[in-house]
Amino acid sequence: MALLLTCDCGARFEVEDTLAGQTVACPECQEPIKAPAAQRPPLRTSALALASCVCALVGAFTVVGTIAAVVLGVVAVVSILRHRDRLAGLAFASFGIVAGVLFTGLTVLAFSKVEAFGMGNWARAQALAPIVDDTGPMEVTRSGYAITRPSETWGVLTAMPRDPLVKAMDNKSDLALVDMRTYAFIDVKVDSLTNRTLIEYQSQMIAELCPPRKPWEPPDDGPNASVITRAVPISGLPVLLTRGGDYSEREFVVEVGGGRQTWHMLVHLYLNTRTKMLYVVRCYAPKAYYERMQTDFRSALDSFTPKR
Repeated sequence: MALLLTCDCGARFEVEDTLAGQTVACPECQEPIKAPAAQRPPLRTSALALASCVCALVGAFTVVGTIAAVVLGVVAVVSILRHRDRLAGLAFASFGIVAGVLFTGLTVLAFSKVEAFGMGNWARAQALAPIVDDTGPMEVTRSGYAITRPSETWGVLTAMPRDPLVKAMDNKSDLALVDMRTYAFIDVKVDSLTNRTLIEYQSQMIAELCPPRKPWEPPDDGPNASVITRAVPISGLPVLLTRGGDYSEREFVVEVGGGRQTWHMLVHLYLNTRTKMLYVVRCYAPKAYYERMQTDFRSALDSFTPKR
């Protein structure tokens, strides 16, 4: 773009803009004239840098938003460095990149290891609250037996949770208790051991949790298929316990899993040797909490009192 100059002698002429700020000679009188300096356009903040910053803040913990913040930030930095004379906003772009990487990492960690933030427990507690009754007495009585809640954090389930794995482990129990802090359960079922041994009963329980499939049989992908993909006894044969009287007590531990979830289930059997009436008490929790809940499980098992 040419620059228009006017000399004191009245001459008007144009020079190339590359001579801006330099002294040139007037073509008429040869007097030196200084060309005006070039006018720099004002710097504007890069829209991409601002978008990166906004995505990092608004889209925090959404993965999509934070990844978009990183991509936009990188593109903005490249654009600003190429056009330093026109673009600004390097600080905004840098913030978007750093915040995007940080929030993406935290989000992935939170979803892969939810318990590390307590988010899983909080979400489950909110979902369970409407179907848990923890206002009654500590001792819960039913026809034929009584059991004491290990602590006030345990409540009686009034409906089955929506969790598919928990629903799959349901054995049509007569009573179910839950600790919302750790998502641990204790349930009681009254059954009969007629024409069966305890070993056979154990095998039947495991088969009902995860029915065995022949190698040549295709997996059941139907709508009624169980989400449990494995149920394996850990302790082997039932351990004989002694309480005296007409009852024989045995227990065993089963590992139950489906997808990425793994649970441990402590099964306690109370058998009336005269009537063959069988009380099945199951204590189960996610594997990560199973050992922690042993005190509560044992407290409930010790308090269990079948009808004499």
